[in-house]
Amino acid sequence: MADRDLDDDSTFITFLAAGVLAFGWIPLVAFLDPVRVWMLDHGVLVPAHEAAVVIPGWDSGLDLPRLALLALVVLFLMVIAVSGVRRWRSRS
Repeated sequence: MADRDLDDDSTFITFLAAGVLAFGWIPLVAFLDPVRVWMLDHGVLVPAHEAAVVIPGWDSGLDLPRLALLALVVLFLMVIAVSGVRRWRSRS
C-alpha cells in the first residue's frame, strides 16, 4: 500500500512540475529580453534569419560556428564532470 501512495505522489509532482515548466517558460522569455538584446548586440546570438537553430520566442539563435562552439563547451564540461566523479569514486 505504501508503494502505491508513493507512486501517486510522484506522479502528481511530475505533472505539477511539467505544468510549471510549460507555463513558466512564457514569463521567463519576457523577463530575459534584456539578456537577449545584449547577446545580439555583442555577437553571442545572431538574428533568426541567419541562424541554423532558432531559440523559440527570442527571434534569434545560433549559426553553425556558434553551435559548434557550444557543442565543444558542453562536451568539455561533460568530460570535466566525468573526470571529477571518477576521481571522487577512486578516493572513496
